[in-house]
Amino acid sequence: MLGFARSFRSPTLQWLATVAQGWAEQPEVWRRLVHYGAAGRWVEPLAVNEHSEVWLQGWPVGEHVELHDHGGASGALCVVEGHLAETYAEGPRTPRLRRRRLAPGAVSAFGPEYIHDVVNAGATQALSIQVYTPRLVSMTFYDFHRGRGLEAVRSELSDHPVVASLSST
Repeated sequence: MLGFARSFRSPTLQWLATVAQGWAEQPEVWRRLVHYGAAGRWVEPLAVNEHSEVWLQGWPVGEHVELHDHGGASGALCVVEGHLAETYAEGPRTPRLRRRRLAPGAVSAFGPEYIHDVVNAGATQALSIQVYTPRLVSMTFYDFHRGRGLEAVRSELSDHPVVASLSST
């Protein structure tokens, strides 16, 4: 059992964290999907329905995703291998960023206003289980300006294979 790093006040965030941790505790389900030796970040869908989705995501050494939101979705990330570093803001009007390291078993659960970046700060590939509700459809990316806060620089539709395959049906 991985054990939660903390509890969450919101029932939705607690549910997301519990789902992420539940999947993390079933490596027999997702281990065969790991892309060993991948050159870039990769994602494998684990479960998808009309309200939510669960991914296994691989983070090769040094890989990152810049500051972004989740297009109104809430989510949770549970580290299952390696170490990730997260820089985050509670919302777009936040005047400062916070940082934390996420070791195996750590869970970050967040609401629809949350903005973060994630990087593999370790010496080996990191793996995370990620859960989103509603499904992740778009993301807005941000620059941070000391003293001024966050500035939205672009929005993108998700190119995640699950979203792409669902939108083409």
